[in-house]
Amino acid sequence: MKLLDAELGLGRCIAQAWNAQILALKPFDATHLKRACMNFEQHLRLKRLQPHYTYPLLVCHMLASAERSLADSALADISDENRIELAYKCIMKCCLLGLMAHGCVPAVPEVDPDQTAIESLSTTMQVEDKIWLGLYRVMKERRNSYFSNEWINPFTMQDCTDIAQHLMAHTLQWFRDHQPKMVERYVECDKWIF
Repeated sequence: MKLLDAELGLGRCIAQAWNAQILALKPFDATHLKRACMNFEQHLRLKRLQPHYTYPLLVCHMLASAERSLADSALADISDENRIELAYKCIMKCCLLGLMAHGCVPAVPEVDPDQTAIESLSTTMQVEDKIWLGLYRVMKERRNSYFSNEWINPFTMQDCTDIAQHLMAHTLQWFRDHQPKMVERYVECDKWIF
């Protein structure tokens, strides 16, 4: 039993060291990480994305839902874990909208659809590298926290909320600039009963 505890402790230390290395991205590491991750075209080639018909009402639903999640993440009377989950939900809806704008969604048997959507952001909606890398770091720390039952760093929570706000504004602006027909009725969305 002591050997098993020691092995688990060693495994946990290795995982924490790996995550610390990912979380403390230096400029060289960030470049390496960006080269290691796939982009939209590579995901298409590997059939990690499947065709999807996107229509204006669906885009309005997704934007309204992302906006509600972002607003709920700012509530003070919910736990930190729920706050980061709501902000992350907003982020993932924006990432999915980026894929949907190009007529596809992550394939059903895809192991990690979140990572596929995040890695495609720089191509689908021309998201800046600093936002994309920050989002990747938040995803890794959130996943580490989920599996190790450790507290989420307050700075990560603030980063996640900041990225969600930026990405929500960027997504809406991107649709207005590149596919205005998809969001022309977005303002009316909140008045509709679904």
